[in-house]
Amino acid sequence: MEIEVGQIVKLSIPHFKKDRYYLVYQIDEVDHFLANITGKDKRESVNPIPQCPLNKEIDPEIESLINSNTKIFIRHELFFKLIENAPYPQQNKLGQPLPSLSEQEVNEIRKSIDDCFKDNRFRGNRYKVRIE
Repeated sequence: MEIEVGQIVKLSIPHFKKDRYYLVYQIDEVDHFLANITGKDKRESVNPIPQCPLNKEIDPEIESLINSNTKIFIRHELFFKLIENAPYPQQNKLGQPLPSLSEQEVNEIRKSIDDCFKDNRFRGNRYKVRIE
């Protein structure tokens, strides 16, 4: 299975509590870079987190927001192993294929993530996670 930048995937990553949706927003020689997708709007909370709304519905039960304060790096081999070993197909709860985002949408999300990691207001509330 080939995964491209802009694809949304559903993975069960060890150390995270549950299966989640992720956006593949970058791929280099070693890693797939993932951004986690959440249904909880944290932009107006006590400790606001920068989030980027998606223009595509992934699942009718979640609002589909990207947490811009989290970067997830996962080696290609492990990424594909998790995709292959997933106990479910890459689809939403309605059985529809997971959507892909356009290059422009991915660039906007990447900019949102980069801006968050440059902004000192969010220092102490940014996470870089390497999955090995």
